[in-house]
Amino acid sequence: MSHLVRNTAYGELFDDNSFIGLLLENDTWSDKEYWLLEVELIEILRKGVNNDNISAILTIVSDITNFPNIGHTNLSLKDKNCRKRSNIAEATEPTIYDRYHRLRTLLRAILGDDIDFLNIDFEYQPNIVDNIK
Repeated sequence: MSHLVRNTAYGELFDDNSFIGLLLENDTWSDKEYWLLEVELIEILRKGVNNDNISAILTIVSDITNFPNIGHTNLSLKDKNCRKRSNIAEATEPTIYDRYHRLRTLLRAILGDDIDFLNIDFEYQPNIVDNIK
């Protein structure tokens, strides 16, 4: 769970270059860092929240819930690694709102023990689906 601890603000191993670090410090969404974190969050979803990871999950939930600048978040072009669901014609790539929707839904699924997250066809998809599932 190295990426989870890197993304836990105020933790000893918090990394300013992690997904949450870039989001909080630079108002920047990094797809590359997001997918690294999501892999571990999905592992927690499958296995369940426990005493070892609950604090980190709640810290990330708090950071995302209280983040004030969703609409003004920059997308890191150098770390871009995503595609839009293929059956949607109007936009060619996911928006920042598509990205936040996926993350918030995953966090809710973890806290609600809702494994159905794995069956949702989100607008925001990784370029390589095998990366995360």
